[in-house]
Amino acid sequence: SLMVVFTNAGKFSTSLLIDFLFTDLQPIFKNLFTGMWLDEPVMTVIASTLGDYFGSLKDELHVFFYKRLVNECMDRVVFMYVEAMLTRFKIDMDDEAVARIDADLAVLHHFFSEHERTGNTEKTVEVISLLNGINFAQDLRGVKAAFEDLNRAHADADEQTLEFLLETRDDLRRSDREAAVAHAKRVAQNNKRSSRKQAKRRRDEGIFTLINRHHGTTTAAVTSAIASFVNDQLFGKLIFGDADPGTAYMNRNKAKPRRIRSPSPAPAKPRVSPAKRSSRRRK
Repeated sequence: SLMVVFTNAGKFSTSLLIDFLFTDLQPIFKNLFTGMWLDEPVMTVIASTLGDYFGSLKDELHVFFYKRLVNECMDRVVFMYVEAMLTRFKIDMDDEAVARIDADLAVLHHFFSEHERTGNTEKTVEVISLLNGINFAQDLRGVKAAFEDLNRAHADADEQTLEFLLETRDDLRRSDREAAVAHAKRVAQNNKRSSRKQAKRRRDEGIFTLINRHHGTTTAAVTSAIASFVNDQLFGKLIFGDADPGTAYMNRNKAKPRRIRSPSPAPAKPRVSPAKRSSRRRK
């Protein structure tokens, strides 16, 4: 229906708007987990910039699309923050870094709680708190317990996640780090088996799976994929629900060939032998 078309157009436009916002924020996100991140309030700058955008867009967007914008921005901020923590940590994980993560978490929670009214903020930012729990653990037992809490909430968190976090710490012995990683591998495997049914019901992917898939993707590849989608698939999916708009249009407007029945052949006359023909003539 026409309403579905306009709704899909609004959703897609909102996604493009979010891409624009985070293109503007990308240079600021690059400062996460660097020396500048320790010295300056990087997350406060990100929240302040988003707040300016939200203030300008709140009166311009329908309430449905504004809520969608805020929620997707929150998801993307958390995703990019966790990705930065796990893939490009450039400093040692010491007490100062742990305190900075806690401060960033407080900024995120306060900011999105003011703009997002559905109560999803606590659950969305929880993953940062769970990861920082591993950073805060002081010994092998504490690291094991913190990883179990993380894996219980996010079944796709595996031993590689823990291994990277522990590489940034010099206060744990190598044997303890190796024991913790081995324990994390067993926990992840056991939890993955028990959570298969739940994962099938949800039909979604966890943040760590998405980070592993996204890590290493170049900006050019992402831009090319977006351009391909817009040029080749947007209008087909938006209006017709198919990938190829031309094919979709033709399939919906092509007249079905009429089945023409061939005329039934005339019944063949029975063949009469020459002897019977001559007898009929005599009669």
